[in-house]
Amino acid sequence: MFRIGGPSEAFFSSAGTNYIMGLLVFASGTTVKLSKLGKLLKHQGYLVLFKIVISIVFSYIFLFFFGLDGIWGISGLSFVSIMLFIYPVISVFLPLAVGILLGNLDEDMARVFGACMPALLILLGWLLGQSRNLFAAIRTGASGVLVSILVIILTMPVMDFFETKILHYEGYSGIGLSTVAGVTTAVPAIVALALPQVSEYVAPATAQILTASIITNILAPIIVQRLYGKRHH
Repeated sequence: MFRIGGPSEAFFSSAGTNYIMGLLVFASGTTVKLSKLGKLLKHQGYLVLFKIVISIVFSYIFLFFFGLDGIWGISGLSFVSIMLFIYPVISVFLPLAVGILLGNLDEDMARVFGACMPALLILLGWLLGQSRNLFAAIRTGASGVLVSILVIILTMPVMDFFETKILHYEGYSGIGLSTVAGVTTAVPAIVALALPQVSEYVAPATAQILTASIITNILAPIIVQRLYGKRHH
């Protein structure tokens, strides 16, 4: 309904999703103080590196045993795309770095853009919703739900254990990093450009990733809330 071009389409459809995501990352960067950056990098950096390691390990295990055809309707392309979240991490690095730089050069940047973050989150929720084809996710059926459960079982407990027992934090960031980012839906098509032999798996893989994105992002806050209640009572 909103695909009429111009500002209306950019604002009311999913056309502006990446811009709002970039702006939100930039805004959050302006609030990061360089004096606290070391602690932030130590915490989040270790978590990201650990997630990359376990993602590579799980991906190799899946491909070794099941190959590209996969199992239970989950292709190797779908599983690897969901597990390897390196692309989303790299894609947000530049606006984050610019935000940190400008925020530390001028404190007013943090006051201006930091105040925008709640509104940007609301807009991002709207835009991400616009970009999700719920019917396509439903059509993946059991395989889409199964890969979502698989991601949760394989990554969330391991990430929570690493953050709480090794890094000695509360574990909520690890659970957040275990969700499937919306931009991951672009990964199968990107891989297929380099490896045409996986082209046949792109459509179902994209739909399964969409389902996993919806399910993991709905369940993660619920899981965090329950863990918080359990650990603070």
